[in-house]
Amino acid sequence: MKYLKHILLGVILGILGGYLYTLLYPNIIIEEKVEIKYKYVEKTVYLDALKIRSFVLPEDTLFIPADTAELITRYRNLWLSHNTRNLYRDTLTFDTLGYAVIDQQVFRNTLDSMKYEYSLKIPEKTITRIVYPKNNFYIGGLIGEEKLAPAVMYTRSGKYNFFVDYNLINNSVSGGVLVKIK
Repeated sequence: MKYLKHILLGVILGILGGYLYTLLYPNIIIEEKVEIKYKYVEKTVYLDALKIRSFVLPEDTLFIPADTAELITRYRNLWLSHNTRNLYRDTLTFDTLGYAVIDQQVFRNTLDSMKYEYSLKIPEKTITRIVYPKNNFYIGGLIGEEKLAPAVMYTRSGKYNFFVDYNLINNSVSGGVLVKIK
């Protein structure tokens, strides 16, 4: 009967101690790792000539010089500007993301061809949460031949476990260390 009181008192005190311990110290640690990886996107696109609607300019007064040499020079300049291929390049930058380049070719006052290419560096943020037990407190007992002992076990970071027990039959205290093997 005496041993039964000790066992009952030990179990009640152990449960109360374990409850207070887990209430005061949470059982998990949450660790966050933030990784930023960059995804590179590059592409070149060629477009066919775009058809532009034709329109008629309003009539205007035209001044014709009397000198034929000046007339020939004006006609030649007009003919050269009309039949010359003009290349236009436009570069757009997008802060830290990258750039885009637009190449356009104009021939005979029409857009002959267009090419655009871009190179983007897109950040991708990855958040990894790791949850693992912090400290654990266990209450139990050992029963065997000439052994009846309530035991208390404490684990820190899940790798090492420490335990203490009190043998009620022999009135002796024992303890030990347990190591987790993967």
